[in-house]
Amino acid sequence: MKTKLFVFYFILIINCGFAELNLDLNTNLGTTNNLTNNYRNINDTYFAPEVRISNYTDNFGFYYQGNTTQLMDSTKYNRYKQVLGLNYYKNLTENINLYSGSKIQWRKNQSQYSYYDYLDSRLFLNLKIYFSQRTYLRTGFVSNYKNFFEEKAWRHVEYNLWSMINTSLPTRTTLRAYLSYKNRNFLKYKDDTGATAEINTLWLLKGKFRIAQSISRNIGIYTEFSYQYNPSSDNPDKLNFSSFSPIDDYFGYQNWNWETNLKIRFSHSFTTALKFEYYQRKYLNRAVYDYNKSTQQWGQDSTGAYIILEPNRLDKGYSINLSGECNFQDIFGLSADLLLEPYLFYRKNNSNDIYFEYNEYGLGLNIAYLINL
Repeated sequence: MKTKLFVFYFILIINCGFAELNLDLNTNLGTTNNLTNNYRNINDTYFAPEVRISNYTDNFGFYYQGNTTQLMDSTKYNRYKQVLGLNYYKNLTENINLYSGSKIQWRKNQSQYSYYDYLDSRLFLNLKIYFSQRTYLRTGFVSNYKNFFEEKAWRHVEYNLWSMINTSLPTRTTLRAYLSYKNRNFLKYKDDTGATAEINTLWLLKGKFRIAQSISRNIGIYTEFSYQYNPSSDNPDKLNFSSFSPIDDYFGYQNWNWETNLKIRFSHSFTTALKFEYYQRKYLNRAVYDYNKSTQQWGQDSTGAYIILEPNRLDKGYSINLSGECNFQDIFGLSADLLLEPYLFYRKNNSNDIYFEYNEYGLGLNIAYLINL
C-alpha cells in the first residue's frame, strides 16, 4: 500500500514541471540530560540530518522530505521519516485565498520499537479571508488516516476543524484568537480471540488567545494563553508505566498553557529569541502508581495488582528557551542561504508521580543550507 502511494505522488510531482527547484539541507546537533522525560535522567547526544527537495509553480508545489534521528548511546530510539507532499494555491477573489493539498508520511523505528512504525496520509483545505487590510480569518479542515502496521487496534481516522482570526491595531498591537475541534475515530479490528473490537472515539477542543506587540522596529513580544478541554475518561491502550503509546498523545490529557516570547533583531543577519512557557496538565488516562526508586520496581498488593496512589497524574512546570539565528545570504556567490540557529533550554516538571518528577536541560545547533537550483 505505501509503495503505491509513493508512486502515485511521484507521478504527480513529475507532471507539475520544474519551474523552481529548491534544495534544503538541515542538520540538528544537540545534547540533553533527559532523553526520556522522567526521573532517570538519561544523557545522550543526537544528530538529526534532513533533506528537503521542493518545486513550485504558480499554483502548485511539491516536496520530498527525509530525516533521521540518530543517538550516540541510546541507539534503540533511532528512527527515520519520509514525507511526500503536494500543495495547491489559488486566489479565488481579491480577498479570499485557497490553500489545499495532501501528504503521506512514513515512519520507521528500530526493531525494539517497530510497533511505532506507521503510514500517515492526510488531506487539508485552508481558506484565508481578508475583511480589511488589518483583519483576516483563516479556517481549515484536516483529515488523516494513520495505519500502524503491527498494532491494528491503533489504526484511526482523525479530523481537525479549526479557525483563527487575526487583527492588527494602529498601536502596532496584533490580536489573535484560535479554536479547533479534533475527533479521532479508531477502526474496528480482530482481537486475540478473533472477536471484533474497537477503541472508543475521542474528541477535544482547544482554544488560544495571543497578544503581540511591536515595541520598536527591532523588538517584538507576544504572550499567548491556551486551554485544551478533553472529555476522555478511559484508557485508549493497555498500560505502559514508563512511557506512552503513540496514540496516547494530545488526547491523553487536558491542560492550560501560557507562553511568552521576546524577539530582538540586532542586524539584518542576526536575531535572538527568549521564550518562557508555563503549563499544567491533568493526564486523564494515567493513574499514579506506587514506585520504588531504589529498587526500580512498581508496587503490587497481595493479589499481584499494581498499587494506585492517585487516580490521575498531575503535572505542572515551566521551560525557558534561548535561541539565535544567523542568516548568511548568497553563499559562494550562489543563490543560497546559510542559517545557523544555536539554542539552549531548561525545563522543570513537577508531578504527583515521582517517576515523572524531573529537570531537563540541553543545547544544540540547527544548521540549514538552502539552495535555489
